[in-house]
Amino acid sequence: MENENDKPKYDGDTGTEKVIDFVKKNILNGVLFIIVALFMVKDIIEIQESGKTVLEILAASMFNFTFGFAINTILQKKGLIAGQETSKYIELDKKYEEEINKTDDKIDLMDDFCDLKNDELLEKARKRVLRMGRIKYEDFMTKTKEECCHTKEQEQWYAKAEKVKIQFITPDNLLSETDARYDRGKKEETIETHSKKQILSGIPTRIIVALIGGYFTVSTALNKANILWSALQVAVWLAFGLVSYYQNFMFIQTYMNKIKRKIKYLKEFNNGDWKRKLKKEGEE
Repeated sequence: MENENDKPKYDGDTGTEKVIDFVKKNILNGVLFIIVALFMVKDIIEIQESGKTVLEILAASMFNFTFGFAINTILQKKGLIAGQETSKYIELDKKYEEEINKTDDKIDLMDDFCDLKNDELLEKARKRVLRMGRIKYEDFMTKTKEECCHTKEQEQWYAKAEKVKIQFITPDNLLSETDARYDRGKKEETIETHSKKQILSGIPTRIIVALIGGYFTVSTALNKANILWSALQVAVWLAFGLVSYYQNFMFIQTYMNKIKRKIKYLKEFNNGDWKRKLKKEGEE
């Protein structure tokens, strides 16, 4: 029987495989280059009358918006990809998957773990607030506001402790990327929802820039002047796109902190020490 270790392994050294790998890595760069090139030559092949009607302005603006929106969307996507291709993100994602796999034989206990941790997190959050009012946590839990508070300041801190919100953890959120209400009562922003949000939020600004580009033009018969005007518009679109690229790249770096938090709780769940505390609380 042939040993698995004796089989030839793919090392990515063949010419065809190198070409395929190169295309995969640079396909977005190629699309971006084509879009910019098409936008640059459109004034060379386009015949324009002197003065624009409303329909001509709208047509030019729609053309500008389409190309500008495409440039911006591609750079947004590239920013997310660049963030996810960093060695730190790849290593972190690997650790996250490993911890998730360890939960399989005890997954039925995940709800109990989350309830316990949420109680602990809520207690810590309330204690931080109550310290500012010099109120004991034990008093807060067993006495009324009137019994605990002797000043208006204490009443204010007591009320804040009642309303305090925490980052609740749930099995769904720990085990996958979800839109669960997680972060202090707000939905957690996933990579997918962040990408959609950025695309939609940028549309109004892109429309304004497209209308400006469609309404104004260089008043000359020289094609060079028209090319320069197109180049200026491309520069504006690229500037928007590069800002989006940076924002998306940095979002991935911030998102890594959320993954680290999930890994921390998954490790705590997998080591099983929390069960003793749960048992102790049940006995009480």
